[in-house]
Amino acid sequence: MPTLAALCLREVAHTHTLIEQWLSSAECPNTVLDALLQRFEPGFSMISPSGTRLEDGGLPSVFSRLRGARAGLRIEIDELTLVYEDAGSAMVTYREAQAWHEGASERRATALFVLAGDARVAWRHLHETWA
Repeated sequence: MPTLAALCLREVAHTHTLIEQWLSSAECPNTVLDALLQRFEPGFSMISPSGTRLEDGGLPSVFSRLRGARAGLRIEIDELTLVYEDAGSAMVTYREAQAWHEGASERRATALFVLAGDARVAWRHLHETWA
């Protein structure tokens, strides 16, 4: 069985694959959004690169507005690093580079994951900053 740290590092990659699919195509099926939202813990919180705080429960409305918003989006994740781990949570950092037809951006992120009741990890908090 993979360690909690390994599950978290894998989760970062899997989640960003879904984000890439959702944001890159206006025709992306709702099943992708459903699969994406299931990865986040109830009470998930986030601070965006601009400093805006996403309150508890705000994630579904944010993602529902973004379907197809970045045509041709490609996301690359690197510099994945485990910062902290205990029996029920782990914190990782990573660099995220995005490129799409009309632009590009790069950010650094720190994410807190918790062990969910069904032996998977869930996103609990995310703090991003422009790189």
